[in-house]
Amino acid sequence: SGLAVRAERYFVLPRELRPYLAPEAHTSVGRMRLRPSICHLMLRLAGVEDGFSVLDPMGGVGTIAVEAAVHWRDITAYTSDISTDATAGARINVTQAQSHLGTSKVVVTKEDAQALRHESGTMDAVVVDVPFGNRNRQVKVTGLLLGVLAEILRVLRPKRKSVLLMTRAHARQLLQLVEERKQLCSVVETHKVIVGG
Repeated sequence: SGLAVRAERYFVLPRELRPYLAPEAHTSVGRMRLRPSICHLMLRLAGVEDGFSVLDPMGGVGTIAVEAAVHWRDITAYTSDISTDATAGARINVTQAQSHLGTSKVVVTKEDAQALRHESGTMDAVVVDVPFGNRNRQVKVTGLLLGVLAEILRVLRPKRKSVLLMTRAHARQLLQLVEERKQLCSVVETHKVIVGG
């Protein structure tokens, strides 16, 4: 297999295939997909329950929204992205997932996470894989994070949770923003997660 000769830091976890996720959804549009197991963990950390409205405002190919709709009943999962390619991939995934959705649904839109069309206080959970990974860890995204954080706080119902996956560097930037706005929100817990290798 070749795994024994690889240095441990280069070990890559095996792909997670799901019958409700189309492999071409991310490969044909040139987008990475978050591992479904990580999506599921994030949704559980957000306290998702049957009947919730869930939003991923930086949804990429829609894996978080599809995971929510497949695993909980009566979910309305919204996935949006500013990228036309990403939303095309999300639509491919939603089409693939149709027979697995039961009483839940996924809505795909193209929009900016800093200017969401959702009404205030309408989301039970916001779950986001912030799309600036290790290749962008030196990028200061404070301005973007401030806009996204403001929108998350606006659309989230009172006393509900948001879960964000991001690099440590970007998490430090976010923690600083939250500290400056502690009357509006707080960090309940942080977790170190290895998402793929």
